[in-house]
Amino acid sequence: PPPSPRNKNDHASEGLFEDCVEHCGSSAASAYAPMLLKGIHEALDDDKEKISDVELKQAAVYGIAQVARHAPNALPPAVGQDLLRKVYDMAKEVETVSKGDMEHVALVENALSSIASLALLRGSPLYDSVSDKRALMNVFLLGLPIEEDFDEAKICHDGLCDLVESNMINLQTEYSTLIRIIGNILSLVSEGDNVASTSTCSRLMGVIGKIQQTVDGNSIQAAFSMLEPEVQEALVAAMQ
Repeated sequence: PPPSPRNKNDHASEGLFEDCVEHCGSSAASAYAPMLLKGIHEALDDDKEKISDVELKQAAVYGIAQVARHAPNALPPAVGQDLLRKVYDMAKEVETVSKGDMEHVALVENALSSIASLALLRGSPLYDSVSDKRALMNVFLLGLPIEEDFDEAKICHDGLCDLVESNMINLQTEYSTLIRIIGNILSLVSEGDNVASTSTCSRLMGVIGKIQQTVDGNSIQAAFSMLEPEVQEALVAAMQ
C-alpha cells in the first residue's frame, strides 16, 4: 500500500536530519542526532510502519549508521545496544535467503552497514562494549559485497580491509569467504559499479596476497573454482 501522508512527512523529516548528521560537521551532527534517533525509534518500533512503509524503515536503519559514524557521543550505550539487536535481526536474513531472492535487499544491506558502524569497526560506539563479535561478523561477511548504495558499499568494503589488517578476521578460516567477497567486488567494479575506491581495490588485492601466503594452493583453487565465471575473470585480471 502507498505510504500515508504522515509517513511521507516523517520520511522527508528523517532525510533532512540524516543529511545534517552526515554532511554538516560534528557540531551539527551532535545537535540533530537526538531528533534523528527519536524518528528512528518510532519507525522501527511501530508495527504499522514495519508493514506499510519499508522505505521509512530503510531510511531509519540508514540513519543508525550515520549517527554511529558522525555523532557517536549522542548514542547512549543502552540505546545503541537496542538498535544493534534490531539491525542484527534484519541482517540475519542473509543466513537463509540469497540476495537475489530477497524482497528488500537495500534494507538488509543498510542493516549490515549499521552493524559495522555500530560495533565492528574500530572507533565505533559499541566496539569496546560488544566483546563477542562473532555472530555480528559472520552475518556481516555473509552479506558482503554491498551493492545497492555505492557510498555505503565503499565504507563497508574499506572497513573489510581494516578488519583483515587488524586480524579481526582469521584468514585461515575465512579465506573462501574473503575470496568470494573480493572477487565479487572486483567484478562489480569492472562492470562500472562504484562500490570500491581504487585504494580499496588495491588493499583488497593485498588481502588476496596474504591469503596466498597463508593458505595452501589447493584450498585456494577450490575456493576459486566455486566463483561465477565473470567473478573469476575479474579476480584474474586484477592479479595480472
